[in-house]
Amino acid sequence: METQKIKSKNYNAVESVTENTILTGIKEFDDFLSSDKGFILGSTILLTGTPGAGKTTLAIYLQDKLKNHVTSLYEREVSGSVVVKQTKRLMVNNPNAYISDINTHSSFKEYLKELEILKPKIAIIDSVQVIA
Repeated sequence: METQKIKSKNYNAVESVTENTILTGIKEFDDFLSSDKGFILGSTILLTGTPGAGKTTLAIYLQDKLKNHVTSLYEREVSGSVVVKQTKRLMVNNPNAYISDINTHSSFKEYLKELEILKPKIAIIDSVQVIA
């Protein structure tokens, strides 16, 4: 009889390490994102909701809160001019925030190439269907 070795570890055997994070300044959101508070660098977060739930508004608000970091919003649901109107309505002003809308790039692959140049700390993709 062949014995198979278990490669998985018991939770108690895994060392807990502190991750590098970026705080949004929204306490409840930072607490929700990780036990170390904020966005874990290199992580992916999927935010879902019905149309009109406020996903794009939250993305804009996060860009404003992350003024000390370069951020990029890839918006495919509405035009960039609509998003800019929302930013003005929300009184958002972040010189480090970038937006790419349906008129900016012909493909998601083209946007990814731009991210290599821009090197944002946070890239927000609205919506996930564009990468499917």
